[in-house]
Amino acid sequence: MTPIAAADEMDRALHDRVLAAALTAAETAGVYGKDVTPFLLDFFHRETHGASLSANVALVLSNARLAAEIAALVDPSTA
Repeated sequence: MTPIAAADEMDRALHDRVLAAALTAAETAGVYGKDVTPFLLDFFHRETHGASLSANVALVLSNARLAAEIAALVDPSTA
């Protein structure tokens, strides 16, 4: 995983506040195991008014760029 540009990051205080609330909400709702990730993603999306989705898209694009760079090094014909 690669870091995203600072401009694409969520505000750290917002992230930490929403994460704490999301984990509490998940526990209160009895959400465990494989259901935790979708619960947290939905909670973050709602509570950050989409800011978390933008950061996650930036992360996916950053990871895809890195994968393409690695592929080009491993097999130059992919470049």
